[in-house]
Amino acid sequence: VGKNDKHHDTARHLLRFPSAVSELLTEWIHTHQTNPYPDAVEKVALQEVTGLNARQLNTWFANYRRRKQASRPTQDAPNSTSRLTTGLVYGRLDAEADNASLAEKGASLSSQQRRFQCTFCTDTFATKYDWTRHEISLHLPLKRYICCPISAVQQCPSTGKQICAYCGLAFPTSEHTASHNHQYCQSREPDARIFLRKDHLRQHLRSVHECDILPHMDHWLLEAVWVNSRCGFCGQRFTVWSERNEHIADHFKSGYDMSMWKGCRGLDCAVSAQVNAAMPPFLIGLERLRPFPFSASDAKRRGLPLNRSWEFLVAGLHRLIKQRVMQNRPVSDQELQSEARLLTYGSTSTNHNTAANNSEWLDLFKKAYSLDILTSLTETSASQTAADLEVYHDL
Repeated sequence: VGKNDKHHDTARHLLRFPSAVSELLTEWIHTHQTNPYPDAVEKVALQEVTGLNARQLNTWFANYRRRKQASRPTQDAPNSTSRLTTGLVYGRLDAEADNASLAEKGASLSSQQRRFQCTFCTDTFATKYDWTRHEISLHLPLKRYICCPISAVQQCPSTGKQICAYCGLAFPTSEHTASHNHQYCQSREPDARIFLRKDHLRQHLRSVHECDILPHMDHWLLEAVWVNSRCGFCGQRFTVWSERNEHIADHFKSGYDMSMWKGCRGLDCAVSAQVNAAMPPFLIGLERLRPFPFSASDAKRRGLPLNRSWEFLVAGLHRLIKQRVMQNRPVSDQELQSEARLLTYGSTSTNHNTAANNSEWLDLFKKAYSLDILTSLTETSASQTAADLEVYHDL
């Protein structure tokens, strides 16, 4: 009974941690089975990912060790049992080896089946439709609905009659349109009337204008078709987003992956400013090798924050530049790389590599702060934080 109480107490303690955090830490253990105990540097990284403090993280791993010890077989069993246990262990290892082989084959097959890869995060997809929908849903919304973009009275596309923009009533009076709270919505900022999804527009219409979506409201959809972009596999440029998708999809079908991508996405500054939850495309291949690669869809599913290490890195290096501005001193590549290692790993050891060791990323960062042009920085140039280096793709 005491043993069961002990297990119950441990389980009760584990329940204090959010399931998303436990999933992340359990995943980390699976990828570090030879030594499932993080060192000081790894603990700092895990704290950043999970949001736990040092004490909470140590408690989680202490619970894990207790649970692991409780699951071990007793060592004072008879010899026959020991021999039997030994045989079972060997058999289990053989089975695990077979399972590992099957897992590798399954992973390879899964990789082939999910060959369409997001150019904004590390997510992969089995179909081109899922891939393109993911990019415009979570990263670059090209479709937007604007509530009543013209006026409260519109012309019906099918009959040509003047109708209420909200309920479709023919020849409405001003009192009628006022009953739909038309002025309340029109007096708000334009962004407050824009919705990225049709169901969000429907909710707005029901709660504010007391109506539902009607066929004539299809004209409220604003879709960006002409979007400048480029392919990072071959450098070809496009002005139509759908043509860009068809072209890159052909690369994926031919076996290309994001580790082969060079340069940025080629978006104009105004479009790039609308990008959400994204990372530099030429770092996606490296990001996939991390224990917890950035996945926009997974982060959304778990309710996790979307800020990632490279954003933290840009902010940290920006602070270094501001300090040097105050001292009227230039910043070298080696100093930027050393500071990046310190920010990422807590150590300046050259055994560690960061995004600053990637020549493309470092070049973009330097151009963002005019480090490639100015020998001495001004406070103005250093105070312009460039969280998304995409906007400097053509400099």
